[in-house]
Amino acid sequence: MNGAESTENAALRHSLLAELDAKQDEVLAALDALNDQIEAVLKSAIPQDKLAEPTLAPAPVEEIPLKKAA
Repeated sequence: MNGAESTENAALRHSLLAELDAKQDEVLAALDALNDQIEAVLKSAIPQDKLAEPTLAPAPVEEIPLKKAA
């Protein structure tokens, strides 16, 4: 009987793995679709000319001379 249970468990395990794999594919496809929607919203919300502007360099930091110890 142990042999039959082992075969049943192996079949059940295979079935569960196949089901999990299918669910994972569904979730990944949904995430891809959501990512595409987010990118579309961002592109419509951010003017394209703003994306092409160069970034400003940070203001230079003023150096303060160090006093030497007496």
